Amino acid sequence: MRENQVFLEKLKTNNTFIEFFTDDTELKEFKYKNLNEYLDFFWKKYCNQRDSKENSSRNFNSTNGKVFETIFAFLLDRERKVILSMDEEVDNVKHVKPDFIVQGKNNSKIFFCLKTSIRERWKQADWEAIKYKEKYSNSLCYIIMIDDEDNEFTKLSEM
Repeated sequence: MRENQVFLEKLKTNNTFIEFFTDDTELKEFKYKNLNEYLDFFWKKYCNQRDSKENSSRNFNSTNGKVFETIFAFLLDRERKVILSMDEEVDNVKHVKPDFIVQGKNNSKIFFCLKTSIRERWKQADWEAIKYKEKYSNSLCYIIMIDDEDNEFTKLSEM
């Protein structure tokens, strides 16, 4: 979608994208039956590449998050969801920086916080969602987690 191009282009210039995806063809053309299948396919593909890297002592914590964010952004685009912001502070809501805000139905907004581990700062994400809902009460807020140990996504309902 043309509305999302600025966000997708920003992700494609990141070293993490270049290292693990090369280009966006597969992210744009992969056939999937549901949202989980898309996320699961690309996450497992990334984990296999990551685990085969020679320097296995490298800290992949921030890389994991960037890859998850990239996969999710392309999924949003594939699902024709307009990305309003990506990893930006929210006006009028201090200390709240969701991974994505997406245009929902009837001018509502959907707030997404992505976490690659249940151990990660899920309490902070929950607090941010509560603060966001205080200002934007008709919005939907989702925290989406994947536990890297078993590579299972929290099941997503269709957006």
